[in-house]
Amino acid sequence: AAAAAAAVAREPPPQFVCPITHEVMDDPCLTADGQCYSREGIEMWMKARSPATSPATGLVLTSQTLTPNIALRQLIEQWREAHSGADGAAAAGGSDDLQVEGGGHGGAHAGGAVSASSRRALSGLTPADLLGGQLAGRY
Repeated sequence: AAAAAAAVAREPPPQFVCPITHEVMDDPCLTADGQCYSREGIEMWMKARSPATSPATGLVLTSQTLTPNIALRQLIEQWREAHSGADGAAAAGGSDDLQVEGGGHGGAHAGGAVSASSRRALSGLTPADLLGGQLAGRY
């Protein structure tokens, strides 16, 4: 029973898993309709369809621009770090500072390392907070 509970505890939250690739996202991105997918998965999806449609709704996307979901990426990284010792797997990236790709977000963090204060601010958030819109307007 304890082994089963430990295995369940290591399962990623469903919000961390791309609905296209069915893998934990390394680079979560938002599409024009506000849905989140792994960059790799949604790029493959859009290349295979003309016009590009939303995997969630089937409707044509008004734009093929993908916006990095930095807050979700940080939550996933924290989850990986917290669970890397539990199953022996190394956390992706292996760096203490999560590097943020530039483009689209502006601010002091674009293209640089995430500050400790930003990490502390995000550390109390759950995937439900993120998906519930509590971060809307902050980025």
